[in-house]
Amino acid sequence: MKMSRKSQQEIVGFVIIVVIIVIVGVVFLGMFLKSGGGVAREDAELSNFLVSSAKLTTDCVKGNEPNYMTLGELAEDCFLKKKCLDGRSSCDVLKDSYGRLLEKEWAVGTRGLKGYEMIFYYQEFLETEEGEEEYGPRQEFMDISAGNSSVCDVKRAGSYAVNIGNGDIVTELETCREQ
Repeated sequence: MKMSRKSQQEIVGFVIIVVIIVIVGVVFLGMFLKSGGGVAREDAELSNFLVSSAKLTTDCVKGNEPNYMTLGELAEDCFLKKKCLDGRSSCDVLKDSYGRLLEKEWAVGTRGLKGYEMIFYYQEFLETEEGEEEYGPRQEFMDISAGNSSVCDVKRAGSYAVNIGNGDIVTELETCREQ
């Protein structure tokens, strides 16, 4: 009889230790997930925004009027350091146009948005020794940001790529939101 009580006490003690370890593990997992782990999750809404906004026309004319350029074409011309017909820098028009659009659609302080950052870069395709293609280093050529993106509860990101020549011009948008 003494032997079975001692066994029961040991089993109860073991179960209590296991329950404590599980509770501590769940708390740490919850803290990790809440912080987002510092990695932005891909968001279809942001990617769709970038795809559709790249098709918006601007007041930058290329060649003979009325050949108005889209935001996507402006990104390519900005990378290539081209100008609009009226002499304005395509980069200035791109930054101004996207700046107004982002302020309207992704205004900091609305919908729990703390900040955003939009980056434009070019990545060239390189061929490896094995004959496979991989991306070369990023060549960033423009950055548009607003608000504070340093401390985020939830990070979301979207991207859109356009092939030009031997690489892609990529537009990435990352948002920082409250929980």
